[in-house]
Amino acid sequence: MYKLIVNKNKKYFVHTEQARKLEDGMLLLGENRKSAFKAFKSNLPLVNEIADKVEHLTHKDQDTAKSSLSNYIDYLNQRLRDCQVDSQVKEQVEMEIQEIETYLEELDVIS
Repeated sequence: MYKLIVNKNKKYFVHTEQARKLEDGMLLLGENRKSAFKAFKSNLPLVNEIADKVEHLTHKDQDTAKSSLSNYIDYLNQRLRDCQVDSQVKEQVEMEIQEIETYLEELDVIS
């Protein structure tokens, strides 16, 4: 829905100010989910930029943000149940789900 980080042709890109001079303002993060996450978390200015965007989107329409994140968790869990996640990234996906659930819990506390 928000498409901050996108998967195009099995490569992960992020919409960022760091890449605004590049085509479509997109920066390549990695060739797969694991390398993309590693590149993302090692780039602190990028992490902060995306965190700010997420906060802005969340506070703009908290109900929609919660719904979108919950739907994404459901989607990931379904892919895990159906064995549609490569075993090499299964742990990564499970960690992402846990992080999103923690974020949603924090939103409920703030509300």
